[in-house]
Amino acid sequence: MWHQQGVGSLRILAAFVLALLSSAPCAPASAADGPTLGRDAPPVAEERYQIGRTLYLDGHFAEAAAEFRTAFDLYPSSPRLAYNLARAEERAGRTEAAIDAYRKYLALAPHAADAWQVRGVVDSLERRRTQETVTLRVRTTPPGAAVRLDGEALGPAPVERTLPPGRFRVQAHLPGHAEASQTVRAAAGAALDVHLVLPPDGATAPAVTGARSTASPAPVLGWTVLGVGATALAVGTWQAVEAASIRDDVGALPPGERGRYDELSSDYDRARLVGGVGLGVGAAAVGVGLWLVLRDAPADVTVSATPRGGLVRGSF
Repeated sequence: MWHQQGVGSLRILAAFVLALLSSAPCAPASAADGPTLGRDAPPVAEERYQIGRTLYLDGHFAEAAAEFRTAFDLYPSSPRLAYNLARAEERAGRTEAAIDAYRKYLALAPHAADAWQVRGVVDSLERRRTQETVTLRVRTTPPGAAVRLDGEALGPAPVERTLPPGRFRVQAHLPGHAEASQTVRAAAGAALDVHLVLPPDGATAPAVTGARSTASPAPVLGWTVLGVGATALAVGTWQAVEAASIRDDVGALPPGERGRYDELSSDYDRARLVGGVGLGVGAAAVGVGLWLVLRDAPADVTVSATPRGGLVRGSF
């Protein structure tokens, strides 16, 4: 009987503790106890905080984050508010905002008991952000041109920005030079380099404005090398097939035809050598040609990451 009563008491105590923990699931472990911000908090901040807690418990994380942010703007010295804001932003899927709020929490409570855990969360979110965003780097010739992205000023080139995936229009302007622009697309996790060339006023603009180089002869050279490589591959394949055929002929020779055997063996060695050289040179030339073409391809290119490697799509 005593054992059953003890077990029942433990169950009641455990249920009570769980109820207390679930009453504030978004509060930091190191924050002050209790469901309020404290006596020093402005009444309006306390009110918005309570609204945010209710929304969070109901699963409305974006709306909860808005309330927590308003409360934090009114009471910016509260680690509890910073943490709750970070948690709500993270649950709402806004990685950048969550990282910013977590960092504010660590700045307000650097020695909190859960600070090491929060730092681990920040590291994990930063890795996620790298996979979710696009790194865009823009440089110009001449350097220092004013760069705009979809009409928004980014500053003088070179510039680098982290952006959500999508399609962007990059423009560059420099007094005394013609304006240059380029449309680019990039998927999550991509890094894209854009090089815009601005010719002086009155000069003929380059035919292509693209990534890395806009007036380079490399694409022409690349296609030439590709053609040479394809030809070498064709010759190498032909000679390799010829060598295999000669080898079969040698194997089918009747005994006693030594002269014919020597002749076919010589032809086989020649065909095998030419085939091997052709295949090797052709493969190398095709690789170099592709590199030259893709390196200076026009910029309307989609760059994306796949489980098996990189993927580049576009018009060349």
